[in-house]
Amino acid sequence: MQSSAGDAAHPLAGTTDDASAQNRPAGPPLGWAQTKLEQARAEASAWKSRARESEHAREQIARRMDVARRAVYDANLRLEQAEMRTEQAEARARDADARAEQADAGAKQADARARQAEVATDALLSSTAWRVTWPLRVVGQRVSPRLRRAVRRVASSFGSRRD
Repeated sequence: MQSSAGDAAHPLAGTTDDASAQNRPAGPPLGWAQTKLEQARAEASAWKSRARESEHAREQIARRMDVARRAVYDANLRLEQAEMRTEQAEARARDADARAEQADAGAKQADARARQAEVATDALLSSTAWRVTWPLRVVGQRVSPRLRRAVRRVASSFGSRRD
């Protein structure tokens, strides 16, 4: 099949059997196609570059997100630990308050017993029996400790008898 001369000049036209048509330099339609091809290749290269940049940016964002997630995890862990320490400190404070209240109650009881002892001592020292036994106490202080012990034993044996 032979093509017409007009078909041979068109870039999309089929091949011709004419050897001279193949050796002929490309005309304007072929130059236009090459320019479009080069433009398409340049555009494809630009898109590939943009795609690489976009992929690189996505990877950086993913790394930053991982770092941020780790930071949030660490912060949450530190927060939980701080809350646990706070709860423990509050429990220790409650225990200390309870012990302080017990100590205050014990101190009040000790003060009350001390006041009672003072009252009893004052009552004894101001009693007639104490005043009457003063000469015996003075003599007893001058007696040897051995004799005092013997007298105490004898006196206590009389006190333990039940008739």
